[in-house]
Amino acid sequence: AAQEISQLAADTRPFALLLVLGPAVGWVLFNILQPAFNQLGDMQEKNQAASKKGGRGKRRGLVGAAGLSAAGLLAAPQASEAAQEISQLAADTRPFA
Repeated sequence: AAQEISQLAADTRPFALLLVLGPAVGWVLFNILQPAFNQLGDMQEKNQAASKKGGRGKRRGLVGAAGLSAAGLLAAPQASEAAQEISQLAADTRPFA
């Protein structure tokens, strides 16, 4: 068992792979994350500018969220009826004739 452990410890392939792919993955992440952080900063500035105008954006968002919530609540009974119908069809064990 000790010999197998020493052989596994001597295997440097994972470290070599990390040495080769590590900088490439780091560069890709750097190139993806930097524009993402810039976009987040721009969105924060835009939100702050909108809130200084009088907060119309928040009110619109609240109205939109309330409307979507109401639509979801109105659609819920139909979805439950459909689920019940599917479960009844699945429970039907009659053979096809």
